[in-house]
Amino acid sequence: NDEVFRYDENIGSLCVIDGGQVRNVFGGGYQGKIEGNSGVSIGTTAGTSFFAGVPTILRSAYGGGEMAVVTGTSTVNMYNGYIGYRYHADAAENKKYQPELKLNADDEANLLSENGNLYGAGFGEGAVVMQTQVRLYGGTIRNGLYGGGEIAAVGDGERNDDGSYTVNQGGQTNVYMYGGLVVGDVFGGGR
Repeated sequence: NDEVFRYDENIGSLCVIDGGQVRNVFGGGYQGKIEGNSGVSIGTTAGTSFFAGVPTILRSAYGGGEMAVVTGTSTVNMYNGYIGYRYHADAAENKKYQPELKLNADDEANLLSENGNLYGAGFGEGAVVMQTQVRLYGGTIRNGLYGGGEIAAVGDGERNDDGSYTVNQGGQTNVYMYGGLVVGDVFGGGR
C-alpha cells in the first residue's frame, strides 16, 4: 500500500497491520504525545489470507493514541481485514472470521459487543488530535465507523471553572467510504 500516506511526508508514527491478529490498534502512543501526524493502515487490497493482507483486530482500531495527543492529523486507511472478529484457523473456510463478543469463556453478557469499531481519533480522556482522515476501501467492521474518537477530542479546548468550554483550535473530521462493509452505522464525529 505505497499510496497510504504519500500525500504527507510529516508522519510522527505509522502502524501497518497487513496480517495476523491484534487486540487493539492505535496510531498514536499510550499517554505519550506525537509531535506531527499518526497513521494506521489495515490490510492490503490484494490480500489473500489471514497472514497475507486480511488481518483481524479483536476489539477496535484508532487513528490517534490512548489518552495521548497527536498535534497533527491522524489518518486511518482500511483496505481489507476484519475489526471486531477473531480468526479461527481450524474452522470451515466460510467460518474462519467470527465476531469477538465475549471477554472470556465465562462471559454470558457479551461484554465485547460494543467493540468492533474503527475511529479516526484516539481513545480516553486526554486523547486529542487536530484533524482526522478515515478511508474505508474494503474489509468488514462489526460495529461502527467514526471520524472522531471514543471519549476523545478532535481539536483543542479546555473546560472552564463555570462548566463552559473554550475552543483554542477547532478540529475537523473526514470520513470516506469507497467499499467494504460496516455492519453498524457511520458517523462523522466520535462516540
